[in-house]
Amino acid sequence: MKISPQKTVLITGCSPGGIGNALAKEFKSRGLFVFATARTLDKLTDLKALDINCLTLVVDDAESVKACHEKIVQLLDGRGLDFLINNAGNNIVRPAIEIDMSEAKQMFGSNIIGVMDLTKTFFPQILLAKGTIVNVGSVAGHIPLPFYSVFCATKAALYAYSECMRVELALFGVKVVYIQAGNVKTGGMCMRGITSLKEDSLFKPIEDGFVERQVIAATTGMDPKEFTKQLAQKLLTGPRGEWTGLLGLPAFSSDFNSTRRQLSTQDRSTKSQFTAKMKSLIGFLSIIGSAQAGLRFPCSELTVQRLDPVVQPGAIPSTHVHHIVGGNAFNATMNGDVGERATCTTCQMSEDFSNYWTAALYFKHPTNGSYMRVPNLPVTPLLGGSDGAKGGLTVYYTQFDLSNDRLSTQPITTFKPGFRMTVGSPAVTGTAHAGLSYQCQSGNNRGTITKTMPTGPCSAGIFTTHHFPACWDGVNLDSPDHQSHMYNTVTSEGFTNAGKCPSTHPVRVPQVTFETVWDTTKFNSMWTSGAKNPFVWSFEGTGAGTHADYMFGWKGDSLKNAMAKSECFYDGCGSIKKQPMATANKCTVKDFVAEPVDGWLAKLPGM
Repeated sequence: MKISPQKTVLITGCSPGGIGNALAKEFKSRGLFVFATARTLDKLTDLKALDINCLTLVVDDAESVKACHEKIVQLLDGRGLDFLINNAGNNIVRPAIEIDMSEAKQMFGSNIIGVMDLTKTFFPQILLAKGTIVNVGSVAGHIPLPFYSVFCATKAALYAYSECMRVELALFGVKVVYIQAGNVKTGGMCMRGITSLKEDSLFKPIEDGFVERQVIAATTGMDPKEFTKQLAQKLLTGPRGEWTGLLGLPAFSSDFNSTRRQLSTQDRSTKSQFTAKMKSLIGFLSIIGSAQAGLRFPCSELTVQRLDPVVQPGAIPSTHVHHIVGGNAFNATMNGDVGERATCTTCQMSEDFSNYWTAALYFKHPTNGSYMRVPNLPVTPLLGGSDGAKGGLTVYYTQFDLSNDRLSTQPITTFKPGFRMTVGSPAVTGTAHAGLSYQCQSGNNRGTITKTMPTGPCSAGIFTTHHFPACWDGVNLDSPDHQSHMYNTVTSEGFTNAGKCPSTHPVRVPQVTFETVWDTTKFNSMWTSGAKNPFVWSFEGTGAGTHADYMFGWKGDSLKNAMAKSECFYDGCGSIKKQPMATANKCTVKDFVAEPVDGWLAKLPGM
């Protein structure tokens, strides 16, 4: 078969139903010469029918790699290889302490050692074309997915290998791209079939949930055709580094720390508690597989000043300082359609002119009692980078507090122009409202979720989360307390399944969530050992009074369209326009109060 002057691509792991198979078809439709491979040729009959050149390749077999290389070099006839896409891989589903080492070695052989061997073997052809090496990874390389520990470990290794190679090969004009795939419906998470637990497994009490999670992973997610369509477009337009595809939510699996201790006690009560915890975790993992749509994006800081158009409309100044992001229509009074009045936004989604704000955080000097505002860092996601955001916060719009089986009876309705709401209250002194939490960050570890401020210095800052209610009365755009028109069905922290909206608040809306990182690190040396937490909110409040405000301002039907499309996950959403964060960072508003809020202050502004 003679290759015409077109780009060439070698794809591993092209069995039917998977990413490799769909990619082969997509690249063929775009005019590339495709080499599609699988362990046996009988798995590639659908690709042969499209006149795609199909070859046998077992990636963890050195002789098979050598034979495949010789055939392809002969067909290339002196030409280079434009794309090498390492997609083949394997998976096992087991509790980490019950893994058979022979299976683990086989997994590392196919998922990482085989990739290294194949890449090394074909590198001369890649170098000749100044081509691109593409390693198909997974969010599992960054997020711990219980019972998928070996798979997670191989993808973490693949990520590290890819990033090192990317820096090295840039010297020679060769690009390396790591694809951080999320929930794509390939069946790959259960490629060996549904796994049952051993009879003597410590996890036998939750086997039903263990099996159910595998079924969900195998049968839900984004259509591979849509995923590969977007991926092919990205690759052909020349991306570099890490490309984040459609992602699942972070799996907050801290419950495993306590359940492991619980297993040492064999009384009936402890077993029951353990089973309940594990079923809860399985339920959360199900959300990753079954969620229909969601957005996650950074918003840079817009302004820091004493304005609050929701709680104190028209007041200049309001009682305490707020940290604000979003559209430049922000003012002391905001009525009507905010999205139509704003001309720019600090958010990555350029059609989002909403405003989001929280109280500002201050450090109170332990000896002289003066205050200094704590700056913000862009949230470093568990997945991907912060895209150049300047401080600010990260915003979510999700359906994750909605059980998948209720989507047909309670579809998502988006907010109306003029809508606003708050969560939490500065007046609270006991326990913070549901959905509001703190974490003490250490490196990339966000730490344990708590309802109060950390009790000791945090080496990477304080991480705060504000989850808003997601059930609306369907009538009022606001209420006297700015909360009564909403109802919160979530009773625990994090992105969790929630109950059905009550008849008083029957309309399900996206759950809005803020994540903020407060850079407390420069104050750690002034935190005396054993002393109480020196950080206070701008109203002189401690942890329980944390609160946040939301003012809807999306342009037209852009949010409605996004929430209706299952391909919208995190920042991957073709129906919404995005802007570079360098552009977003230029958006500003007037300082209406003109008072110092930074530097050492004798007292908090307004206090």
